[in-house]
Amino acid sequence: AAITAANAATKPSRVAETTTTSENGADVSGFPNALTAPQPAEGCADIATNAPSSMPTFDYSGLDDQTVADLHLAEREVRNGRKMAEMGLQRMADGVAIAHDTLCGSCDKLSQLKHGNRGENTFGAWCESLGLHRKAAYRLLQVSRLFDDSTPREQKALRELTNSVLYEASRP
Repeated sequence: AAITAANAATKPSRVAETTTTSENGADVSGFPNALTAPQPAEGCADIATNAPSSMPTFDYSGLDDQTVADLHLAEREVRNGRKMAEMGLQRMADGVAIAHDTLCGSCDKLSQLKHGNRGENTFGAWCESLGLHRKAAYRLLQVSRLFDDSTPREQKALRELTNSVLYEASRP
């Protein structure tokens, strides 16, 4: 993933830079109730919508401390990505990729059988705990791979694409 567990915590968030303006253009960031919920960007309504209140709780038991920390980092990335969906999918895709790499990336079949707490099923359960459908998560993994496999110049061009075009471009 473009953002790794080691450097994601130090990467500055654009949320802090955001100001809110009223219809007449005045800065209203400091006023209560000034912020409005972002609208889902084109092509990612299934991902950008608020998670249902009946989401299952993810079971962290049996996972080592580093795995839990990586998953919490990934959760923050996914949640922040939802908030910033209109700015692009890359950050959300990076969060999903962190979780996938953590749970599935270095596990072979024997390790999964021995430890039983990692692999695709665990990744799916983690996604569901965030209200993220498995199919949407795998589309985000494709987007993350597209960015990872692109040059900086290509990444700049990719950031300009609409979400629906980005999804199409990332298809295998």
